[in-house]
Amino acid sequence: MPLLAYFAPPLPDQFQARGELTSALEVAQDDSRYIDAEINLTATEISPEGTQAIARGEVLIPEDAATLSQLWVLVVAYDGDGNIIGVRKWKSDGETAFEIPVYSLGGAIDHVETLVEARP
Repeated sequence: MPLLAYFAPPLPDQFQARGELTSALEVAQDDSRYIDAEINLTATEISPEGTQAIARGEVLIPEDAATLSQLWVLVVAYDGDGNIIGVRKWKSDGETAFEIPVYSLGGAIDHVETLVEARP
């Protein structure tokens, strides 16, 4: 899972961000804080230059799931070496179909990955 942080400018000349995961908790299968949603990615288009990509699809919600209060989709763009070079978060206003553009912050986009979080 990618980690993303934003640092507002102005930044010092020799600024370098680092992070280290020191602990994590697994989400239990019966945890009612999340809905077991899945993504049906129908198309991914990457521009010829690799500077942008568009992910299209739909979030599939189980029929027996509680009513959604929150639905987010994250599109992560990677270069050919597997480095994250772009991210875009989409927040649903009630719809489950999405079309999300993501842009490269440097280098050509090789592929994208989509992640979903749904809450009752």
